[in-house]
Amino acid sequence: MTIKQVNEGKEWVTDAMRTFANEYNVQICNLKWGRGEKGFDRGMWSLAYFIGNKRYVEQFSEESLNNCMGSENVRNLLERHLRKLIKSKSTARK
Repeated sequence: MTIKQVNEGKEWVTDAMRTFANEYNVQICNLKWGRGEKGFDRGMWSLAYFIGNKRYVEQFSEESLNNCMGSENVRNLLERHLRKLIKSKSTARK
């Protein structure tokens, strides 16, 4: 596992979130990554973001971020998850 691969995975997730937000006409902002350091959060990364005035946080395993760019299967799983997530935020706002 390399920091470079994890960072590339985080960048891919961030870009995908923005793409899907645009697709579903959801204004998303202030995306910020944080890392879990203790207990069950160890090996996890959190992506905090705002839609309107509401803050959301999604968790991603370091393993999936690490494997994101090298595995089409991992990217497909992440893409389905993120698309569903953003779609649910768009319908909740209506």
